[in-house]
Amino acid sequence: MTAQALLQRMDRIKQAAPLRSALYRVMDELYGMANSSAYSVTFTAANNPNTVPVYSAEGYTGYSEDSGHQLVGAHVTFKDDLPSFVHELTHARCIQCYKSETVNYAPSGPNTAVMSFGKGAMPGAPAHTVSLVAESIIARRKAWYRQDYKLILEGNLTRLKAIADVEDYEDTENKFMSREQKRQLKAAPTSVEQMNEQQSLAHEMQYQGRVAKTLRTWKPGTENTQRLQTEAERKKRWILERINYGKNGMGGLGDVHFEYDTVVNQMLVQMHAWGFDDDSDLFVAVSALAQETHERRLSALAPPPNAIPGPRSVLT
Repeated sequence: MTAQALLQRMDRIKQAAPLRSALYRVMDELYGMANSSAYSVTFTAANNPNTVPVYSAEGYTGYSEDSGHQLVGAHVTFKDDLPSFVHELTHARCIQCYKSETVNYAPSGPNTAVMSFGKGAMPGAPAHTVSLVAESIIARRKAWYRQDYKLILEGNLTRLKAIADVEDYEDTENKFMSREQKRQLKAAPTSVEQMNEQQSLAHEMQYQGRVAKTLRTWKPGTENTQRLQTEAERKKRWILERINYGKNGMGGLGDVHFEYDTVVNQMLVQMHAWGFDDDSDLFVAVSALAQETHERRLSALAPPPNAIPGPRSVLT
């Protein structure tokens, strides 16, 4: 699925969501950013999702001898997975709002770490841009870190985990595939096109958290119950893994300073796809976290004293 197709899907989710919901507001925020002429978001499809800030190159609009390279946008490397795509778009939005190398809150002072730029545009990014080298991004990111904010963000995720541990992951609108969906998946493909359609449908069924309902005459209820339980266990593992990722990143390489907003929005979209709504304590909690992060990002673009100074404890 292309970036444009994923963005269109986000727009459809937004159009169907209640206007005051966190889901509507986050989809509207990210979709609007991706289509803004004032902030350039470019895309490359790959299996190693990543997002980096891009700056005006020397000799192009936005660069001057006095001000140097100026932030002009973000380049998003994405895979064909809507929650992951939202995760990366949230990185791009944090870059735009906070201007602090993907840190998920407003900086509290100047950053003395050197900005070291590579030569030329990174693959897929606009030709008139340059990017910080990895060492510079890491050094500047760590220079922004606030320990007091870290404690608040980790506290929110710890309380979210307590709710996730007792959530009923079977209590959702999406349970079984339709008969037609089952038929399409079971049919022997007769062309490459049909094989690709089956793969897309299988991916969609997993995205929605649906399982095949057996119609066998021997104990079908027991088998269907087991399938729903297995799927519920998969959902729970995914949520708990995302919460842990929000705290520690991949293999401990990341941390809550720059993976908090991203996993919150990612969980929000995935739980919506699974069919959870405000009857779910976990969905309500994730929505509350998403609303708080959304408000902070918007406030960061407003001049003081409108800006919210930092993250807040949300869950009790």
